[in-house]
Amino acid sequence: KRVFMEKILFIWKRLSFIWKATVRNLIRYKKRFFMTIFGIGGCMALLLVGFGLKDSIFDIATLQYSQIQTYDANVILNPDATIEEKEITYDTLKKDKRVSDTSWGLLQNVEIISGNTKKDVYLNVPKNIDAFPRFVTFRDRVTKEEYHLDDDGVILTEKMAKMLDVKKGDTVIIKDDIKGEIKVKISEICENYLGHFLYMSPKLYEKLYEKELEYNTIYYTMWDDYADELEAVGEDIMKTKGALSISYTSSLKETMDKMLGSLNIVLVVLVISAGMLAFVVLYNLNNINITERQRELATLKVLGFFNKEVAAYVYRENMVLSIIGALFGMVIGKLLHRFVIVTVEIDLAMFGRNIDFSSFVYSFLITLGFSFIVNGVMYFKLKKIDMVESLKSIE
Repeated sequence: KRVFMEKILFIWKRLSFIWKATVRNLIRYKKRFFMTIFGIGGCMALLLVGFGLKDSIFDIATLQYSQIQTYDANVILNPDATIEEKEITYDTLKKDKRVSDTSWGLLQNVEIISGNTKKDVYLNVPKNIDAFPRFVTFRDRVTKEEYHLDDDGVILTEKMAKMLDVKKGDTVIIKDDIKGEIKVKISEICENYLGHFLYMSPKLYEKLYEKELEYNTIYYTMWDDYADELEAVGEDIMKTKGALSISYTSSLKETMDKMLGSLNIVLVVLVISAGMLAFVVLYNLNNINITERQRELATLKVLGFFNKEVAAYVYRENMVLSIIGALFGMVIGKLLHRFVIVTVEIDLAMFGRNIDFSSFVYSFLITLGFSFIVNGVMYFKLKKIDMVESLKSIE
């Protein structure tokens, strides 16, 4: 039976007799063709989702506290302390030889509104907007383009922008007990994974709120040589009257890593499930394939094909179908991964949307590995085909 590839002469003429037979057999058994592709595609998709979850979720703590929020700790100042006591706390940090950089800031919880949606977000106002990129990086998640605060608008974190259904250039309302509703324009949408933040310049804050800005937090970073003494510095700061509490990004990262570490079991379950799916699908389809083609394979033996050559005749079809199925599974896996990430994502965090190239490679190799295992098991059945009994059997 002729196949469509025969019309593509520059390819068909270059195929050997064995490969021409393989192509014809693939097209000949259409049900097996599609069943194998969907089965292997499902295996590949499950593996890709497993590895993709690892790429998208496991690294958010590292991204958040190593590339976005690059400060080592922030001190929340005591609201009951005097200005002088707060200044003493800041000076203590500033003069400490173990501390490399410090910055004043305002951090307070506010409610923002867009349409009928109301959400809580942390308003973050740094004192020095030129120096603040040393503590927090504003950038686009996809292009990695970096942004800077200005006096015309605010920078909103990406997850909050999606929850409010707003984009760059839109206007949101900040609800204040004294000023009421304050309208502000969104200048940029920045990458962020944990928590929700609205960044504003000091000048814009004083213009909108019509009052003098009072800073209530201090960010600081450590010299690399004194990184181990981070908590010791914090203990010294807590002895001052101006400090109320302190949080370390390293502690937050460790907490997140422990929480996400339990997801390793999800990856293991998905890999085992994908392996079982691939094995069951390939084994059954190969078993049916060999049973249905017993006379054909016996004829090849009569014509002089050795056991390994007969096996290669069948394996060649299986490997082509496995590769096609794996490529199909990449597309399905990418879509399924995006659906799972969006579904399991909680309001307080945004998971990554990326799947590393290595995950595609690992998933592809594991899928082909399962296919090789099934081929190895089926070799013994091919070897047992009795050419005489098969050829004299009545169809």
